[in-house]
Amino acid sequence: MKQEIRTKPIVALISFPWASKAPYKLVSQAANILRRISKELVIIDGNIERLDIEESDNIKIVDLRISVHQLSEIHPLLISLMKWFIELLIAEIRICKQIKLNGNEIDTAIFYLIYPYYFFPLITCKINNIKVIEILTRSPSNRPLAKILTLQNSILFWLLDGVSPESTHLLQFYHFNRKKKLPLGHRYIDTDEYRLIVPFNKRGNTIGFIGRLIKEKGIIEFIESIPYIEEAIEQCHKFIGCRAAEKHFAGICNALFRRRTSQRKTSEGRLHVRHEQ
Repeated sequence: MKQEIRTKPIVALISFPWASKAPYKLVSQAANILRRISKELVIIDGNIERLDIEESDNIKIVDLRISVHQLSEIHPLLISLMKWFIELLIAEIRICKQIKLNGNEIDTAIFYLIYPYYFFPLITCKINNIKVIEILTRSPSNRPLAKILTLQNSILFWLLDGVSPESTHLLQFYHFNRKKKLPLGHRYIDTDEYRLIVPFNKRGNTIGFIGRLIKEKGIIEFIESIPYIEEAIEQCHKFIGCRAAEKHFAGICNALFRRRTSQRKTSEGRLHVRHEQ
């Protein structure tokens, strides 16, 4: 079937059945883009009820029927780790099974928000002569487990046919072969959902940050700089980020903000933190 000449490819979008709801919005957005440029889109994932995908005749959704829980959900930790590892193995086996079942039809497989748990699915794709692309979203980390998992990167990058990074910095950090580099992946604004309501020249000086609330993002320096912008001192500064850094971030940033505004002898601004799961 793959030797048939097609104007559009049959694409598989493969993700991991995370416990968090946040990845499914991103997977849904990617699916709504890919369905327009694919003859058929096969989505392989768990928790498919969380997907928000426009109805289309060229979309096939395969439910892995499993969700990998968060380690903090079960006590003691040892039991939680054992259960999590079993769920991980089941998820990878089921992904490999679906790749094999649909392998004769799929031209290209796109791995998105599945790292670092796609080594065996990647091997299965290569055995079935499927081109494989990863939308590279991972961020460098100094955690011991993350460093251990990065040991497989050289093998993964060698096997992948292409990588679409969210940032060119990731390619430099991982010393990736630039010959396999594709355009920056999955960055767009849905103008149907996000419309210009208030003209730019009529907006106030609202300062905000959307992203992971970790020091590597420069968030501490950003907070420190806010009080020096005189016109924005009394504005509400909003920060939207992940829950993982909730206590650490809120405490440090509020202390920094109070100290800096006090030094400038200005009224204390308001700092609002909203967490997205």
